[in-house]
Amino acid sequence: MDAWVRFSAQSQARERLCRAAQYACSLLGHALQKHGASPELQKQIRQLEGHLSLGRKLLRLGNSADALESAKRAVHLSDVVLRFCITVSHLNRALYFACDNVLWAGKSGLAPRVDQEKWAQRSFRYYLFSLIMNLSRDAYEIRLLMEQESSACSRRLKGSGGVPGGIETGGPGGPGVPGGGLCLPFNLDVHRPRLFLGPPEAEFGYSVLQHVGGGRQWMLVGAPWDGPSGDRRGDVYRCLVGGSHSAPCAKGHLGDHPLGNSSRPAVNMHLGMSLLETDGNGGFMACAPLWSRACGSSVFSSGICARVDASFRPQGSLAPTAQRCPTYMDVVIVLDGSNSIYPWSEVQTFLRRLVGRLFIDPEQIQVREGRMDGHGGKNRGERR
Repeated sequence: MDAWVRFSAQSQARERLCRAAQYACSLLGHALQKHGASPELQKQIRQLEGHLSLGRKLLRLGNSADALESAKRAVHLSDVVLRFCITVSHLNRALYFACDNVLWAGKSGLAPRVDQEKWAQRSFRYYLFSLIMNLSRDAYEIRLLMEQESSACSRRLKGSGGVPGGIETGGPGGPGVPGGGLCLPFNLDVHRPRLFLGPPEAEFGYSVLQHVGGGRQWMLVGAPWDGPSGDRRGDVYRCLVGGSHSAPCAKGHLGDHPLGNSSRPAVNMHLGMSLLETDGNGGFMACAPLWSRACGSSVFSSGICARVDASFRPQGSLAPTAQRCPTYMDVVIVLDGSNSIYPWSEVQTFLRRLVGRLFIDPEQIQVREGRMDGHGGKNRGERR
């Protein structure tokens, strides 16, 4: 039996090729008949289609054994409904292929006395029963998935302490979906909506997040194009839920803070493209996907996410793919301001030009100026 099943599995690909060729001949014959081709050519196409049909039936001789083997495996399923549907479906498929084999024997001349119309009806009947069992199995599995999702949603609601305010839910028998088949259904108030307005040029509303901080409920709204032209740092706005309808949304000014140990805010980082709640204490994360770091003349755009606490203050950042400048080097330049170096103004000009070409940043180059007064005087320095 196993050897025959393996052989039939290898024949299925050939059967699909014959089926494609048979359908192509059927389409070609219809096109030839429509355009008035010669009867002889149409007859040849019909004969070729019939030969391909017989070839397909020949390649399906082992499918009955394959279906019986599948039915034998389905008997051991633990779920009663799935065991019944799948087993009966495979048994009907086995009977369908058996009828198909009898039809092949009749058309090929091996059994000329076979009533082909009778066996064709039986074949169709078994095929229809197999389809009905498959559809019943699909409907049952969909119901199982909906019940699992409903149970998971109920566990999440119990863990979070209930439904957030402002959302009207419909549990079993409630105003939502009957029977609680879906999680968190709600109704939209289309007659008295609460509108949060912001600058459209900043792409206000690109991202939103329900937020609870300071004992109040907020709607956080991302505006990743906030800022002047050429410096779209982006920002996040806070909109009070349940307050006055005319109350404006407050800008968080998160884009003004330097992120990633940088000495100044990045340019065109588009902060607020995505917002994510991080904990139950009012913290959240605002991400800037185009945040960049410069290493000398090279600029690496790796993106960054800022951690923000309930008071809307940045508390660190997350940038796992950020590039670090590779090496560090200490360079000391000693200058003598006595009359032995002349003229002194040219030395000062040289220093200004040198420092002006450096990339001064906490992660790149830092400059310290030291000065010695007299012989053995005190060293006074300034770091920047």
